[in-house]
Amino acid sequence: VCVCVCVCVCVKIMFGMGIFKKVSQVNIIYWGRMNWELSICIQKIIQNDRMFKIEPDLFSKGTMIFVKWKENTWCRAVLKEVFQRGLEKPVMRCPASTVSSVEVYFLDYGFSKQLSFSFHEDLNEDPIHQLNQCLRKVDLAAEFELSCWAPQAVRCSLKDIVPANLVDGWSPESCAEFQRVVGTKVVEMQVFGEESDVLLVDLKKAPMDESLCDMPVSLREYLVFMELARFRSPVSWNSNMVSCGKRPTQFHLPILPVVGMAISAVVCHANTPSDFYIWLVDSTELKFLNTELQKYYTEFGPLGQDLEVCCPVLEQACVAQYDDNHWYRAQVIGLPSARQVEVKYVDYGDTKTLSVKDIRKIKDEFLALPPMAIHCCLVDLEPLEVTWSQECKKRFQNIVGQKLWIVVTDGPQLLPVRLFDMSSTSGRSCNIGDLLVENGLASYKVTSGNEAKYTESAVWDPPLESHLEGESTQWFAHKDVKPSVHMDLRTALQLPNSMKDLRVRVTHVTSPQSIFVQLQQMDFSLKRVCEMLKEEYSESEAAQVEWKPKMYCAAYINGVWERGEVCSVSSSTTVEVLRCDFGSKVKLHPDNLRLLQPHLVGYLVLECSLAEIRPAGGSSTWTATACDFISSRLSGASAVITWPVPVVLWCSSGAGQDVNIADVLFSKGLALKDKNALTLKMLEEAVLQVENLQEEQVSWKPKCCTNFPEKVKKKPYLPPELPQCGLMQVIITAVGEDGVIYAMTRQAEQQFEQLQDGFRHHIKTLPRYNSYSWKSGLGCAIMGSDMFWYRGEVLEVIGVHAKVRYVDQGLVENIPVCHVYPTVLCEDVPQLCIPCQLHSLIPVGGACQSDSLDFLKELLHMRHVNMLIMELPVDPWGNVTVRINLDGMDLNRIMIHHQHAVVDSTVSVKQVRLEGQRKGNVLPDVDNLDSGENLEESLKHVNEAVDTLLPLTDFAIGRACLAKYSDGKYYRAELLSIEGYNPTQVLVRHVDYGSDDVVPTYSMRQIPPYLLKFPCKAIKVKVAGFKAPLVNMEKERILYRPEWSIKAMLEMIDAVHGNITASVVSTEPEMTVLLYNERGVLVHRALVEKGLADED
Repeated sequence: VCVCVCVCVCVKIMFGMGIFKKVSQVNIIYWGRMNWELSICIQKIIQNDRMFKIEPDLFSKGTMIFVKWKENTWCRAVLKEVFQRGLEKPVMRCPASTVSSVEVYFLDYGFSKQLSFSFHEDLNEDPIHQLNQCLRKVDLAAEFELSCWAPQAVRCSLKDIVPANLVDGWSPESCAEFQRVVGTKVVEMQVFGEESDVLLVDLKKAPMDESLCDMPVSLREYLVFMELARFRSPVSWNSNMVSCGKRPTQFHLPILPVVGMAISAVVCHANTPSDFYIWLVDSTELKFLNTELQKYYTEFGPLGQDLEVCCPVLEQACVAQYDDNHWYRAQVIGLPSARQVEVKYVDYGDTKTLSVKDIRKIKDEFLALPPMAIHCCLVDLEPLEVTWSQECKKRFQNIVGQKLWIVVTDGPQLLPVRLFDMSSTSGRSCNIGDLLVENGLASYKVTSGNEAKYTESAVWDPPLESHLEGESTQWFAHKDVKPSVHMDLRTALQLPNSMKDLRVRVTHVTSPQSIFVQLQQMDFSLKRVCEMLKEEYSESEAAQVEWKPKMYCAAYINGVWERGEVCSVSSSTTVEVLRCDFGSKVKLHPDNLRLLQPHLVGYLVLECSLAEIRPAGGSSTWTATACDFISSRLSGASAVITWPVPVVLWCSSGAGQDVNIADVLFSKGLALKDKNALTLKMLEEAVLQVENLQEEQVSWKPKCCTNFPEKVKKKPYLPPELPQCGLMQVIITAVGEDGVIYAMTRQAEQQFEQLQDGFRHHIKTLPRYNSYSWKSGLGCAIMGSDMFWYRGEVLEVIGVHAKVRYVDQGLVENIPVCHVYPTVLCEDVPQLCIPCQLHSLIPVGGACQSDSLDFLKELLHMRHVNMLIMELPVDPWGNVTVRINLDGMDLNRIMIHHQHAVVDSTVSVKQVRLEGQRKGNVLPDVDNLDSGENLEESLKHVNEAVDTLLPLTDFAIGRACLAKYSDGKYYRAELLSIEGYNPTQVLVRHVDYGSDDVVPTYSMRQIPPYLLKFPCKAIKVKVAGFKAPLVNMEKERILYRPEWSIKAMLEMIDAVHGNITASVVSTEPEMTVLLYNERGVLVHRALVEKGLADED
């Protein structure tokens, strides 16, 4: 199974002698505790000489053995080759006494080694004895014991790189450079997947390695950079080919003008009439962007070597140098050679081939602005030949250069436009397309034998693709005109020249935004296609075909053969198919599908949406009621389209009158009028404005940023709504630099999510940025690092960066000033986070230190806690005084315990009972208990009534309490320290047994007073008579007492089990005793005799 996610681990590279063959395949070792334990296990097995020496037996290829690698170091290995005396070629097996040499592969180190054996018969040497010096046999018991350790060496390959010269393969220079750079360093390995038991990886410098080693950031990119390797053939971006499946950094799509709108523009770069780029005249961001680019990459670029691009990727956004030595935004569009790239300057449109050294990585703040050059083509124009002639290109470039044009857009994607010259000397605006045709340099596109000259700006959607939904409907084969037998067969939809009053038939309705219709004038083609499908497939047999999405098929639906396209394959018996001529989807058995002939591929259905309306109720999607209503009203009906997509759809009402279906939805309250919708009248006015332009000569020059900064006058957001005093559950969203804690209630959380959803749905474009004069405390709109919009306030402006606070979360961040806009979003909604300060607590030093702030952030950030509001501020902008409870533990006590704060003695602490604690429970009084009851009986009674015990709320160090043990019962304990916070865990000591335990807060209870009268049954003592040895050969030591070995500790534990007698030696400064076992012998004698301790 190929791993599709990226995993980074730290590994150590180790090379054996003569195993390095290819750069793309190396052996890697995971180096850690597991290897140490494996080595110990092997050494213990080897010590049993009687069982594991090699006896006269067969040596078989592929069997596991133990090999002596270094002095007193044995490793497991596999026999790769076995050579018998007297034979030159290796054999599969031979007796151990006849082996001359073997080649072994070390499973845990990844290299092979040749071992040779020689002996003299004259000297009566035993060959088995010589084998035993460096080899051992592995029997079934040893093999079973070692089966829990997988081979530690993993074979890997550097992903997607090939030799620089594919004919000669990997050169000695590349192998030497690879081994020099990697060596035996500890590196970070990034795993991309697995192929034929080989991991596909990249090697990087380990993050914890702060030494000045020459290990590169990426070994793959380093080898390509050194021209010792190259990546596989460059293709367009694919998640399977790019490292980690991450898409390369890209620009936002350019913001295209509204279809049919007349705008002023300048042609910034022209290749041909069907390939040129324009600037919108009212766009002023480019000048400011170029200034910031030059400032950063000219002044700071040389200091940041991490901006160099070692391995460019197609479609990657970058910054490239031009002939004037200035830096401009660009995109990689080609990789002509190993160290060259072809880039397109996205703000100008021209392309250039550069060295990799002339491009840099682009900073995030330069990606916010979409490309300023809009790619265009002249509509309804085509070259006289296959390509545009040089004369036409030169003529077109001379005409469009350095002039202001009126551009009328005519479609999406590669923007089809018409250019009207504002400086024309005639009485009318000059259309550049007409001028090229008159000079014999171009021709109009021909459709159905007629010249498609510009009459109306009619815009239709492209033919139906695959994103359609719904169920099938029956189509009604009504024809207004009897078809002629001489009509040309059309298997795909062709739009007529005249777009008005088209009679259509509605075949499927999903919503008012997705209506599928058939043109009634295409009825003959539809009928003929059905006949051809019937003739072709009526007698065909089902074939074994592996159906995949996007495949065209002939589908047998309700006894009729239709054209379809496979959408998805959910199982071996179910295939979802799109009906190409009706727009709905059906699920069929694969036996009802046939491969569609290429000449029958096409669509005869058109998808439309109703114009001038939008969903009612403030929603961005249509309600189920509106969809059901329009589906029942239109399915199978004949209608008239009076304007292309989006359309005004007329159909017959119950009274026999033609009604506008958009008006019907509006009258039913299912839709609202869209005031911003583009209508035919608006487009006609735009065209009329173009044709009535007065004669005017305009010389375009870039606008300079000489305007004074605009003063911002926006008011701050409303202060937060403060809750009443009492206990509530909140989420901590941020901790300020001054120690202020920002909290958000559950209701505020929901309101924040609603605000963010609204911003994402309604703010889809980047507003134009001007230079503003900011003042502290002003409300604004912030584009965050995640490219979403947030409400904020400006704290201060330093150069090109602004320090802002997100008013709904409390976070403070430094961001580029171009991401801050003088707009107050939802100004009637108050701030959603509440600023809080801890009650009766003073930070150490009078102000919060950095370590204290880091501790609070780690402890509280995005965590739900119980907060008790103690006091509300007089100023609505002030801080609320609170106490915060974490899993039953007071945050004040935690801060005091870690010495980050002290108690304010001037503030009287109010005793408040938290919700969730039981009320009215009466604990037994000491006077009411039987005075003869001992500790065991009292604890038994307590555990029988454990439900009546109050949870522990005061976690002071040294406090007495009851703690739950692993047997489920509660015992007396002393609180020692706080061990963890998420969840909160406490270290306690069971005072009657002396054992320590870590328990959660919900396993602790308040101790009844009568249990405190019993003394502690466990006494801590020091055992006299022995001490730690001066010479200790044991390697495993106790971490907190390294002078003692673990073996000595285990031996002492075994010695004190049973009946022990203690003799008190002294009581000051601590209780000191001598311990005797049942035989009256000092228990520490066993340690002294074994050399684990010395006499004292």
